Amino acid sequence: MKRIIAVLFLVIMNLTLHQPVHADSNQYRIMLDGKYLNTELTPINNNGSIYVPMRLIFESLHAEVTYVPEEGKVIGKKGDIMIELQLGKTTAYKNSQPLLLSGPPMMVNNSVYVPIRFVSESLGASVFWKSDIHVVVIETPQLTAITELPVLNDRGNPAVLEHSGNMKLKWSFQDESPYQRYRGYKGLTDTLIFSNFDTIKVMDRDGNFQNEWPFKHKDIPAKINAIINKGLKESGSESTQSFHVTKDNKTLEKVDSKTGKALWTYRLPVSEEKMGYSFLDFTVYLDPYGTVYISTQGGTLHALDSADGSLKFKLVFNHRIFSSTEVLPLSATEVVALNDNAIMFFEIKE
Repeated sequence: MKRIIAVLFLVIMNLTLHQPVHADSNQYRIMLDGKYLNTELTPINNNGSIYVPMRLIFESLHAEVTYVPEEGKVIGKKGDIMIELQLGKTTAYKNSQPLLLSGPPMMVNNSVYVPIRFVSESLGASVFWKSDIHVVVIETPQLTAITELPVLNDRGNPAVLEHSGNMKLKWSFQDESPYQRYRGYKGLTDTLIFSNFDTIKVMDRDGNFQNEWPFKHKDIPAKINAIINKGLKESGSESTQSFHVTKDNKTLEKVDSKTGKALWTYRLPVSEEKMGYSFLDFTVYLDPYGTVYISTQGGTLHALDSADGSLKFKLVFNHRIFSSTEVLPLSATEVVALNDNAIMFFEIKE
């Protein structure tokens, strides 16, 4: 009798692990780094838990996947990372270290499905389930270097520069008053001019103060006043007709002026969207060196290659109150970023 019960148990387990789970392909989709994956393998909702096809996701993230059917084992490899998991078990292993899964992997129509959180825990991608549109959103790190800056946001946290290892902060200045908002202008003889609500400051490119006056003071040189007045009039006048922000303020598009078709799109990361941020269309700025900039109302600046929309760097503030970051491009290798009471001078290696 015990032997019969054991056999029946194994049969039931086998049926459970290989039981087909169906999903409406018109409703469940996968988006990787802003683009939908063109596949018939869709996410599934298994008793309230969202599962995704492991091989499809892993190979899209440039990882190798091997299935060992006789053991019900799946092995994933990417670089020096090795992942092992087994059908029906809630413990996986990452480089021999255990990972507890929210649900067991299962076989669905000859494909192994895993809980969505497993993707982020195993390969480091950010994964979100957008229940309103039934889309699993996967975002991979696009920039390799993260630098904390000596500038604080209104939460008291340091601003962060995300880049490709080719940028450094030369100098920064942050006003003691959190209520100031600086604007920047190119001055004469390699000087920089910064104005806020009550003062005008002149600095050199090394961040040293050369002069300062109360705003609209009679002793301000006429040439400096002319630069500021011209700058105010021309602010935002750089040609940006080819760049459009979508109506939901979540995507920046570069559009072909002749055909009206989008040449590329750049989607606001879901991690920022979940914080309540969106793009500010009036902050779109194309510099003379091939970079287009756009800020969120949290002050985070996205710098994109105007040719293909790839992310060059990101200056992250994540303010609580409304804020935007502006840029003063000085050359292809020097740019000044201004966010409220902070001024930052960055150098870029070509």
